[in-house]
Amino acid sequence: GGNLIFRELIQHPDGSLGLGFVAELVPPRGEILHPEFCALTSGAEGNPDDVVLRAPEGQTVAAFTGLPHSFRLRCRVVPTPGCACAHCFGLGLRGMGSYGRNYELVFDPHLRQVRLAREVLSGVTSLDYPFNGEPMLLDVILHDDIVDVCVNNERGDAHCLINRLPELTGDRLFFFCEDGTVAFEHIQITSLK
Repeated sequence: GGNLIFRELIQHPDGSLGLGFVAELVPPRGEILHPEFCALTSGAEGNPDDVVLRAPEGQTVAAFTGLPHSFRLRCRVVPTPGCACAHCFGLGLRGMGSYGRNYELVFDPHLRQVRLAREVLSGVTSLDYPFNGEPMLLDVILHDDIVDVCVNNERGDAHCLINRLPELTGDRLFFFCEDGTVAFEHIQITSLK
């Protein structure tokens, strides 16, 4: 029993190998969703299509509310030039409250790492990622209790990580940034059939 997860093997420009979503096997999408935007701290602005977080010091957080349990999120993540100074940025998945509980998808330029973390440290899944300050294409599928993430699948330098995260069932999607600025552009959220 269990789940069968398919990946496409991709050769990066430097000859190393990566994994990407197989387009033909991505769960069929339903309707396009237009969630409500909510700035939870100063420095956050946005709408259902674009979110910009400016956190010169400390953390800035925003949220989309009213999302279904299973959905697909696609967007372009644009760190500002010189993002190496940003501590980290990312998403809080299946969130509750005002950024109280969620599964964090963390982009950490200093560690050159992307992490998908449970609320407890023992549940961290991570991958090495070659941050170079350029925009990234982010594709996240939340299907039942599986969270599947692919970075840059469409550009040929794809990196994926996946985890089974059954504990939280919140309907909020958080955006966060610490000590820097980041934009989430061309956000498209669709329900899954």
